[in-house]
Amino acid sequence: MRAPIHMIKGFQLILAILYFNSNALLGQDKWSVTTFKDSLAVEYDLVQQHASVRHCFPEIRNCKAISVQSKKALEAHSLNRKILDYFGIDSEQLYGQFMALTKPIDLEFNKARLEMNFLAHNVTEILVVFHSGSDKWIARPFVVTQEGYQPAQHAYLITFDQEHVDKFQRDKIHITGIGIYFLKAKPDSASKLIVGAFRVQEFHAYRPGLVAPWLAPMFKDKEHAGYALMDSYSTWFYQQLHSVSRPFTDIPSFDEFSVQQGLVSPITQFHTDKPKEKLMLHDFLCLAIKNYPYSEEKGIDVNQVIMELDNVFNQSDKIDRSLITEVSRFIESRFKDPHFKLILPPEFSAELPRKTFGPVRIKEIGGHLKVVANFDEEYCEQIPVGSIVTSINQFSAVEFMTGKRNLEEELYRQAHEAVELTVIHPNNSTIERKFQIRYDRRLKIPQNFRVRHGEFKLIENAVPYFRIRTWSGENIYNLLNHRAEILEAGTVIIDLRGNGGGNGREVFNVLSLFFNNINSIGERQHDDFRESITIIPNQEELRIPSGIRVAILVDSETACASEIFLIGMKKRPGTIIIGDSNTMGAVASPNFFRFPSGVQVEYHSAFRKFIFNPSVYREGHGIAPDILVSRTSVHDLYPYKDKVCAVAYTILNR
Repeated sequence: MRAPIHMIKGFQLILAILYFNSNALLGQDKWSVTTFKDSLAVEYDLVQQHASVRHCFPEIRNCKAISVQSKKALEAHSLNRKILDYFGIDSEQLYGQFMALTKPIDLEFNKARLEMNFLAHNVTEILVVFHSGSDKWIARPFVVTQEGYQPAQHAYLITFDQEHVDKFQRDKIHITGIGIYFLKAKPDSASKLIVGAFRVQEFHAYRPGLVAPWLAPMFKDKEHAGYALMDSYSTWFYQQLHSVSRPFTDIPSFDEFSVQQGLVSPITQFHTDKPKEKLMLHDFLCLAIKNYPYSEEKGIDVNQVIMELDNVFNQSDKIDRSLITEVSRFIESRFKDPHFKLILPPEFSAELPRKTFGPVRIKEIGGHLKVVANFDEEYCEQIPVGSIVTSINQFSAVEFMTGKRNLEEELYRQAHEAVELTVIHPNNSTIERKFQIRYDRRLKIPQNFRVRHGEFKLIENAVPYFRIRTWSGENIYNLLNHRAEILEAGTVIIDLRGNGGGNGREVFNVLSLFFNNINSIGERQHDDFRESITIIPNQEELRIPSGIRVAILVDSETACASEIFLIGMKKRPGTIIIGDSNTMGAVASPNFFRFPSGVQVEYHSAFRKFIFNPSVYREGHGIAPDILVSRTSVHDLYPYKDKVCAVAYTILNR
């Protein structure tokens, strides 16, 4: 059997970085800032030039596409003999199409990338070839992961293979033609490859001289503070509305504009000498606390918190593991916000012993702490599932259930440690026994305890079930690939339990499948104005019709992007939210701020905050299920009887 032709997977990610000179922060006269941003310099859209069929793709404005011909590769272009030999492919196995460009493209090799969307049936791999004249080429294979729509592919041209490195100058590439070829999964069966987007883009990085407005108080030079950009924003907004390359499933936002203009960067890098870093970090955190967007909702006295933070910093005269650990604990305890936290640098983390969760898993069920899983065979009979835990390390169960102590932290231990549990066996409610649970054993966790992201199945051959563990970009394609089953059943269960968020863009894209009309689901509040978060319906042939009944499963770990999805779906008739608790109540779009020692701060900064209907969502409180399912037994949980899912199935199967 032939080995796969792919040699390089994935794509490169370029991050904009801000470089700061900390003089102003330290009381000196000037503190300069430089921002870097990517700007699209060249774009060639193959589909717009060579479209041959009408076929809709979920993120693409029009329904133009290329249906790749099933011509044998050697017939498509004579140079393919060398390419076949290079990759070790039998000439009888590779099919596809060569497209000559009417006007060649000249690109800077190190800055050019390919962006591609496609749909495939009976295809295992795709080979993309860029031809330069009659004897030069670069090529890269892409693996087909499933039948139907594929996750969008991005790859920089520098990651492509070529026969001889010296054939291309490393700084320039002259493209005269493009070949798209494929290998069949079943050689004797018909194949289909439809390309909805094929864009070759060249990006340039430069310094626009802008600074994030919320950081303005840290500058002595106020020239760079603020953003008189509304005229530019209006022009950009109009261009985005008519852009073929931008997903059309939501209205362009000032947040998106800010990233493109350099006002907001995914990573901000501060620079100063080590003795001054402590003051820099302190002043930054004070500013972050002062600007914390949800202090009112959470009842946080920011002035009091800043005074307490001063005391924490006074415990040390330098940045070290001890100080950062204390500051991290302080921020976590005061804000209880997963989008505002400190991340230790690698050298600090390396000093810490590794921790893990032990073999006994515990949750609050029906007013008691109960053992919900035991992965240690030595204790399985003595501490079976359903045992009541009365104390952990001599702290009473009540302290954990009232929030006085953190259950997860108590059970999160180093390998050489042990946890003392006092338990009552479910078959003997009168005798308490103590056990020392060791953490140095290798655990065998059964497969049914391992949640599978993207799982799709029919419950009782009747109700479609789709698990979204994270918003990572491919869920919209997985959903569309099972659209026929959903339409046939007239129902679908979407399981968001344990989904802490991810790619907000994908949330908007998936929401667009469920709406028939333009909908505003909330607002983004900036310093001086608000703007609507508006969802635009996708192409009609891709939508999930309004008559399809939808049940969405949630728990206390459902957060962030998943909560935005729920807020949107609450506006859709025929949708019901089912869970055993409120969602987490933590929505944000954070960025990372890195300091010279490697310490990072994750913080809300892409814009001020989201505002949603308070009767639907409140920060720190989350979203209440339409149907709250009580947990009275351990066996109500997943992966046992899974009472929440069973309730959803019963409702949808009526």
